[in-house]
Amino acid sequence: MLLSLPPKKINAGEIFLEKRLNGLTRYINYISRHPVLKEDSYVLIFLKESIEISTYRKSRKLSICEETGIRALTVEEKACLPEDLEIRLKAVRDTLKPLFERYQTLCKLLERFYNRAEANGKDIMHYNAILQEFANPKSKTYDMHCPSYDSLTSGFKTFGEGLEKIGVTWIERSKIAGDRLLECLRFHRDVIASFEALLQRYDKLMIQGYQALDAIKSRKESNTAKLQTLSHNPLNPDLAVKETEKLVELIRQDSASINDQENRIQFSRFIIMSELQFYHAQFSLLSRGYQDYATDERIFQTKLETLWRHLETVSFQHPSNFSSGQL
Repeated sequence: MLLSLPPKKINAGEIFLEKRLNGLTRYINYISRHPVLKEDSYVLIFLKESIEISTYRKSRKLSICEETGIRALTVEEKACLPEDLEIRLKAVRDTLKPLFERYQTLCKLLERFYNRAEANGKDIMHYNAILQEFANPKSKTYDMHCPSYDSLTSGFKTFGEGLEKIGVTWIERSKIAGDRLLECLRFHRDVIASFEALLQRYDKLMIQGYQALDAIKSRKESNTAKLQTLSHNPLNPDLAVKETEKLVELIRQDSASINDQENRIQFSRFIIMSELQFYHAQFSLLSRGYQDYATDERIFQTKLETLWRHLETVSFQHPSNFSSGQL
C-alpha cells in the first residue's frame, strides 16, 4: 500500500509548491512508518544515496524477483491467517468510500476555518491601520486644544497596537494548522484512498490467481487421466514408455506449479492481512492529531484572552467626558 505522489506542474506558483511539499512530506512520513517499506533496501538507497536513482540503477543491477519466489510463509505466519479474512476485508471495503468522503469534507471544513482565521487576522490588522490614522494631527477636530481628544487619539494608537498583536495571533494560528490536525486528516484521507486501491489490486490478483490455479489443476487431472488410460491400454510398448515419461514429467511440473501458485495466493493473503493491520494502526495518529489540536486551541485562546484583557484595561483609560469646545 502506497500513497499517491502529489502531482507536478510546470511554472507552478508558491501555493502549488507548498501543497506539493506537504504531500511529499506525508509520503515520506508514511514510508517511515510502514513496517516493510522502511526496511526495504531500495527505499533506504533512495533516501540515503546522494546520486540520482536513475544513475544508481545504471551502475548496479537491481533484483526484480517476485517475493514469493524468494521465500514461503513460515508455519507461524500461516497460522496467523484468519479463516474469515475475506469477510473482514469486505467489511472494511464497504466503509472506505463513505469514510474517504467524510475525511475529504473534514479537510475542506478545516481549511475554510483556518482561511477565515487568516482573513480575520488580516481584517483586524487593516482595522488597526485605519485606527492609527486618528492619531494623525491632521485628523483633529475643530477644537485643536482639547486635552480629552489628544488623550483619546493616543489611546487609539495604543489600542491599535494591541489589535495588531491579536491580528498576528490569528494569522499564526492559521499557519500552525497546516502542521497539525489538517495534515493529520489529509494523511488519513490519503491512506484510505491507497488502501482502497490496494484492495482493488488484491481482488484482481486473487481472481487471476485462482483462475490460474484451476487451470493447472484441470491440466494435471487431464494428464493423470491420460496416464491411467495409457497404462491400461498400451498401444506400442516403446511409444507408451516415451508417452508415459512425458506425462509423468508434465504431472510433476504441474504439481510444482500448483504448490507455487498456492504459496503465491497464501502469501498475497498474508500481505493483505498485514496491510489491513497497518491501516488499522494509523487511526492512532488521529488521536494524537486531536490532542495537538486541543492543545493548540487552548494556547491560542489563552493568548487571545491575555491580549484582550490588556486591551480592556487600555480602553478604560480613554477619556469619557468631552467639553463642547471653543468656537
